[in-house]
Amino acid sequence: MTRRAYLILAGIGLLISIVMIALRDIPGYTDAYYYYNAGAKLADGDGLTDMYLWNYVNAPEKLPTPSHRYWMPFASIVAAVPMALLGTQFQVAAIAFVPFYIGLACLAMWQGARFGKSRRHAWVAGLSVLFGGMYFPFYLTTDTFVLFGFWGAVVLIAFGHGRETHRWQWFALAGLCSALAHWTRADGLLFLLVGLIVLWWPHYGSPETDPTLRTKGKNSVIFLISYLLTMLPLFIRNLNAFGSPLPTGGIGTAFLKGYNDLFSYPAEWPVSEFLDWGAGNVIQSRLEGITGALGTWLVVEGFVFLTPLALYALWKRRHEAFFMGVIWYALGLHIAMSLVFTYPGIRGGLFHSSAALLPFWAALGLVGLDDLIAWFAKLRKWNTREAQTVFGTAVLLLPLAIGLWALSQQSQGWNEPELNKYVENLPENARLMVNDPAEWYYYTERIGVTLPDESLETAYEIARRYCIQYLIIDENITDPFVPLFEKKESPPPFLTEIQTFEEGVQVYEFDVICPP
Repeated sequence: MTRRAYLILAGIGLLISIVMIALRDIPGYTDAYYYYNAGAKLADGDGLTDMYLWNYVNAPEKLPTPSHRYWMPFASIVAAVPMALLGTQFQVAAIAFVPFYIGLACLAMWQGARFGKSRRHAWVAGLSVLFGGMYFPFYLTTDTFVLFGFWGAVVLIAFGHGRETHRWQWFALAGLCSALAHWTRADGLLFLLVGLIVLWWPHYGSPETDPTLRTKGKNSVIFLISYLLTMLPLFIRNLNAFGSPLPTGGIGTAFLKGYNDLFSYPAEWPVSEFLDWGAGNVIQSRLEGITGALGTWLVVEGFVFLTPLALYALWKRRHEAFFMGVIWYALGLHIAMSLVFTYPGIRGGLFHSSAALLPFWAALGLVGLDDLIAWFAKLRKWNTREAQTVFGTAVLLLPLAIGLWALSQQSQGWNEPELNKYVENLPENARLMVNDPAEWYYYTERIGVTLPDESLETAYEIARRYCIQYLIIDENITDPFVPLFEKKESPPPFLTEIQTFEEGVQVYEFDVICPP
């Protein structure tokens, strides 16, 4: 493909970005609120700081606290860059994600040209990723989709070229971008494992070109050094903030018995309790994970129709050196998010991290479609080239239609909630226990904690620990708060009802005395 083609694709992506950023002026959901809030604090000179707790993993002693105890910080750092220059507003923060969005589409165009060896394949693959299907509403917000997708795709491309050429430069690039993917999401650690498999799997490429042990060792050292040097600033920051190089609580989510367990207090999920849950429940939960992963793979990653075609095209090329990293990453990610980290995987983990595979699925799906059309053409006596051109171009309607539908569904949540009216009669420094403290902080700038999936007595214990004076609940609550919300139980002695609004929002005051 020519430079002009990439510039045109980038221009289309820029126009889409301008429209999307103009249409959307709030983050809209928990993840995006969280990354935006931390980025805004960083842009204002307060460092990576959280003013609230959205869960109790690695719970600090007090608030405010160093941020990103559970998630990784790169999305907040990226969002902070334009805000430091132009002001702390969501639409300013979204600007930082545009280059990654365009870059992801350009990688798809490049792979379409490589695999399909035609301008049509290149353009359809690039535009398919721009339109994005289910990813489209999430591209240009303060979240990790395009960041992880871009870095992850570059890693997999570098692995492929490294296997083909055995040149150390590709593994240096892979180590760098693996670290940047890890800066973005904890799942980025998977690239480290995949890289070592790519480096040491016997007879990769072909037996005749298999590198010597010395070459494998040298490339492995370069890959690991590149990764570790890039991760070093984060390791140092986390050691100073938390006492460990990486957040450790996320490992325990492998033993959740339901997603709401993430909001338990204390956030501990012993293996013994998981095993006591019973073999039937464990198996059932993993079947849910497999079903969820299969649905994400079919509907989200491959735009429904292209998924089996991409798999077919990849299977035909499974012995090619370039695809080993793609195969191992796809297998490792889907297994981890369905059988190990089942509930985080079901609730968005796989959706986020499979963005790195989008350029590959888009390009391979078109190649598989051409193979299918060629087979049909022989049966129906079609002109193969014309049929491939017509159907191969029409396939763009899939990601476009799915993307517009997903946008219409998500945009319903982009209406700014009137949260300030619920706190206007509370003190300015009031601390809140609410369902989504990241969203509440965005609108009210009130320090707070999330509703625990625990008894009201435990909620009171949390309130005393973090000096939380007020509890605000609506229909979005964890199970222990349902009787209180439905007025089936009187408030306990440490809670006093302050006000109930027409929308059903209820405000209570904790019997907590905070130091001045």
